[in-house]
Amino acid sequence: MPLNALIEVVAVGRDLGVVRGRQLIVTSVEVWSFGVIWRFTVTPPPSPDTDNLDPWSDTKVVDDIGTMYRMSGGGSLVSAGERVHFDCYHLASPAPPPQAREVSLVIESEVRSGAPVVVTAALSGHSQR
Repeated sequence: MPLNALIEVVAVGRDLGVVRGRQLIVTSVEVWSFGVIWRFTVTPPPSPDTDNLDPWSDTKVVDDIGTMYRMSGGGSLVSAGERVHFDCYHLASPAPPPQAREVSLVIESEVRSGAPVVVTAALSGHSQR
């Protein structure tokens, strides 16, 4: 398998509502040979002068078999048009093992109904993982 092979893309499309004063929508999860990339949109975009641009500073990634993931970077792109938004991604590594059937993003500081907000993506169990 190539060093940077795209293994699977899972559409999420989950609007988490307001998180830290902004609308947060998780759009997709990409499973690569090197890790998992969570893609999301923030509206309105954070201000570099006043806001923390890393909404993932208190998050963790888990799967259904107990793999230990490390959050290891991300980026962003501001889009303009009728509705301005902030397209972002964040990487967790390693890649999920083939036995994992789902991977979840846990936002520990965003508690609703007594529990952290969790976004889960079902994995296909593709033979390339």
